[in-house]
Amino acid sequence: MGAIANMTIETYAMESAVLRAHKLAMQSEETSKHALNMTRVYISGAMDRIESAAKMVIAACAEGDMLRSQLAILRRLSKYEPFNIVALRQAIAQKVLESGKYLVA
Repeated sequence: MGAIANMTIETYAMESAVLRAHKLAMQSEETSKHALNMTRVYISGAMDRIESAAKMVIAACAEGDMLRSQLAILRRLSKYEPFNIVALRQAIAQKVLESGKYLVA
């Protein structure tokens, strides 16, 4: 049950991050780029955590052919185009160094 709750929480947090980045994009282009970078970094990690938790839940509920089928479905559902996390983190760090403080907006 804990893994399912964690997946739900991660999904909610990803949605919140996307909505906040969208809201900031409406205000200023400079602010939106930083928020988008932060959102992409978070989503990349969250997708990995969700996929890992889903595998654990599936492994606990199925075995044999059913397990393989469910894992194949999970792979199809959890496909996403990865971001260049190294470059995004460097851009975030540069923005933090330039401002002298940790910024979200």
